[in-house]
Parts: sequence; C-alpha cells; structure tokens
Amino acid sequence: MNPEYNETLEDEYEHFSAYYDGAINYDDYRCLVDIEYRKEYGVFPNEPSMKVSELRDTAIKVGTRLIDEMQEDMMNYEQAERTKHRSKTLVKKVEKMLNYRSKSVKIDYPYSRRFYRKDVWEMENEDFDEMTIEFGEGYEDALNALVKEGVFKMIEQGGKSKYDIFEAVEV
Repeated sequence: MNPEYNETLEDEYEHFSAYYDGAINYDDYRCLVDIEYRKEYGVFPNEPSMKVSELRDTAIKVGTRLIDEMQEDMMNYEQAERTKHRSKTLVKKVEKMLNYRSKSVKIDYPYSRRFYRKDVWEMENEDFDEMTIEFGEGYEDALNALVKEGVFKMIEQGGKSKYDIFEAVEV
C-alpha cells in the first residue's frame, strides 16, 4: 500500500470539509475518490503505481463536485421556498379578484371562478419591478406550481398564452 495515499486523502478531506456543510464522513469521501480515480486512470489509487498529483487532482475534483451539488440543492430549496410564499400570495390575490368580479358582474358558477393568465401578469406588474420579473421571481412560477398542486386548473389554452383560461378550484 502506498503510504502517501492516506496522507494525501486525509489532507484533501480536511481542506474539503472546511467548505462543505453536507454530511459525508471520511470513509465515504475516500470511497468516492477511489471510484473516480479508478475510472480516470484504470488502477486502484492505493497501489504503488499511484501518482500523488493524480490522486490530489481527483480528490479536488470530487470535493468540488460535492460542494457544487450542495450549493445547487440549497439554491433549489430557497427557490422552492420563495415560490411557495409567492403561491400563497397569488391565491389570496386571485380570490380577492374573483370575489370582486362576482360582486360587480353577475356571472354564474363555474365562470365566476375563472381568470386569464394576463390577470396574473397584471398582478405581477403591480407587485414586482421589471428586474424581478425578468429573473423569474414573479407569479408565473407560482401559477405553474399551483396548477401542478391542483389549486388552479387550466381550462383552455388560448391562441396566445395571455389568453389561457384558468379556474380556481374550490377546496
């Protein structure tokens, strides 16, 4: 067994763990590095033919990938939380709009529960600035999430997306 193998991996794990907030122990990290090294170079990393520089590069590559995956997971979680918050707000605004419409114009059920995508866009323009909407932080993703959840239902696809008709499903 190559004596530099353990020393190199322990050193790289120490550097990696300072930047990684996930849960991975040394043995699991070492296993990932061993597999990646074997794929890359065709030999086990603890054999005498191992090159320390190659092992170090492989360990850094594995650590970087794990950190990137962790950051992506965190970003996806934060995005999902923001979408959940905007979804709650959108449901309230749509209900308020539908209640106002039903009081001002006599429309029978189920038509009194329907709205256009452009109605959501108008709410979005009232509540958010252009930059926020451009980065996808408006109500569009919330609308899509609410359709997936079954809170809103797409009734008809319009000739243009602004004319898509949705219905607020009563729960």
